[in-house]
Amino acid sequence: LRSQRWDERSGTHRSPCVGELRNLKMHRDVWPLVLFCLHLGHALLFFLLYPNNLQDTDLLSYFVYFDNLLDRRTLGPGGGWFVPKPLLCFLLGPLGNVQAAFFVTAVASAALGSFVYLVGRHFFSRGLGILLSLFLLADPFKGFLTLQSSADLYVTLFLFMALYGFAVHRPAVAAVGLLLSASVKPVSLPCAAAFLLRPKKHDGLDAAGPADEDGARPWRWALVPGLAIPLVLFSNWLFLGGILGSRELLAEFAAVREMAPLPVHD
Repeated sequence: LRSQRWDERSGTHRSPCVGELRNLKMHRDVWPLVLFCLHLGHALLFFLLYPNNLQDTDLLSYFVYFDNLLDRRTLGPGGGWFVPKPLLCFLLGPLGNVQAAFFVTAVASAALGSFVYLVGRHFFSRGLGILLSLFLLADPFKGFLTLQSSADLYVTLFLFMALYGFAVHRPAVAAVGLLLSASVKPVSLPCAAAFLLRPKKHDGLDAAGPADEDGARPWRWALVPGLAIPLVLFSNWLFLGGILGSRELLAEFAAVREMAPLPVHD
């Protein structure tokens, strides 16, 4: 009777349906861990092959911005050419070392491979989810983004995290993913509108969207990613001395507008 379950309504044992067996197998799925290890090994392989490609201007700016919090003389005149990304400034900035930043990003890159598989498994099948993750593994551009601790890699990770949250009806996971993504680049904020576009269930609930398990309405979850806006403005003020950036940076952009255009040769 191991393969059967007790049905309280009928008072008899019944065999689990196909959907229940599928959910049971998914709970025992080891492929997220396997793919995580593969993507982590892929990142370490790139580290061994291209050890001199770790330095990136954005990454170095995270170190400078964080050091500037401790010593205001660090930034120096004309600083602030790079718009600070709050999450990465506080995550990678304290490390102060490109190799340490790479190892943190390697874990994020491996997590991205697992999330791609989970999304593919949910919408298609387990085999296609594995194939999608392996296709991502074969992309050399991902390896170089990992080497340089690129912000684009983190944005992609958090967007796939949010997509997985939407797919499995976990609004908290989706909201946190969008918040983290917007804390790196606010351009992902419009994705929060997905909470308001959820299809209506045919169970008598209102058109505003079904209440989640904890009673929260979709519009409340849509407000969570918006918390990144004050965070970004505060980080600009903290790192640059102004919510819209440093005066030197704005002045330099204004000066570029007044410059003569470059000659064009036929």
